[in-house]
Amino acid sequence: MNRMDMVGTLETMRGSLTRHFGIDGGLVTEDQPIALLGLDSLAFIEYSFELEKELGVTLPDLPRDLVTVGDLAQFVHAEVRRQANANAANAAAARASGT
Repeated sequence: MNRMDMVGTLETMRGSLTRHFGIDGGLVTEDQPIALLGLDSLAFIEYSFELEKELGVTLPDLPRDLVTVGDLAQFVHAEVRRQANANAANAAAARASGT
């Protein structure tokens, strides 16, 4: 994913719902409860794996206190940023050390 902003994260999340689960991502709002997406627990795990692939990150276990799509998006986006920053720092360190 090239966009490291919240809008890009939400677009990716909505697109994944559409492509993999047939859910109209255009109808998914940030204040919508995750439970209303219609994903059972296995499908939700599959969704998190799809997000990992599409965003190029590894998501830790998702906290159980995420209630809305917006809560999930904030969690996912924070992880995208954290990993992008860590990757950038590692690349800079490698360049500085000449490796």
